[in-house]
Amino acid sequence: MKVILYTDGGTAGGNPGQGYGSFAIYVDAQPPYYGRGEFGRATSNEAEYRALLLGLDEVAKLGTDVDLEIRLDSALLIGQLSKGWRVKADNLRPLWVEAKQKLGWFHSCKLVKVGRDEVVKVLGH
Repeated sequence: MKVILYTDGGTAGGNPGQGYGSFAIYVDAQPPYYGRGEFGRATSNEAEYRALLLGLDEVAKLGTDVDLEIRLDSALLIGQLSKGWRVKADNLRPLWVEAKQKLGWFHSCKLVKVGRDEVVKVLGH
């Protein structure tokens, strides 16, 4: 089954600040499924990872026979998760490990960098 997952995270009140994130899951012609989370004090990059992890947990409920395409505007996440970029920040390392593990749950997984305007159109922020 082909699934498209959009994710985005950010902070309010500075960086670090109040972390938040959301995701949208598209499966075939069904209406999208949306989710959102609040993460407490976080950096914007932590919020990006946490939003991705929330979305991956929801996609996993569909099973493992999923060809997953993840669309996000974070060059950092794409670089660290699919291009071999080093994870230099200690606060991101455990989130990266968890994300790598969860990406392995699916039949296939591809991360795609999209423009900020596309993310805002889908997720509203």
